Amino acid sequence: MENPFEALAKEINNIKVMLVDFQKINKQSDKAMPEILSLQEAAEFLRLSPSKMYDLTHKGDIPHFKQGAGKSSRVLFSRSDLLQWLQQFKQIDKASAIAGCDSFMAKNR
Repeated sequence: MENPFEALAKEINNIKVMLVDFQKINKQSDKAMPEILSLQEAAEFLRLSPSKMYDLTHKGDIPHFKQGAGKSSRVLFSRSDLLQWLQQFKQIDKASAIAGCDSFMAKNR
């Protein structure tokens, strides 16, 4: 019978290898992704459907550019603008929120 600690160590090692591989893939895809994205590329980047992207642009809820006029216009997105836009949805843990409130209160007394 295999030592349970050795089995656990093997699993942890496998997870480490997978994480390193994942990081390499992400670094390569970040370099390959252009700064200016088409609607389809932006949808893939944000993991949204193209119809959801059209909806967000139509409502003006997401930063975008229009190239051209009328029906022949193209909707383009800045990758850095999209990353910044995502920050507004970031959720923080309770301890960080309390620390931030405490810090704010200490500065504004």
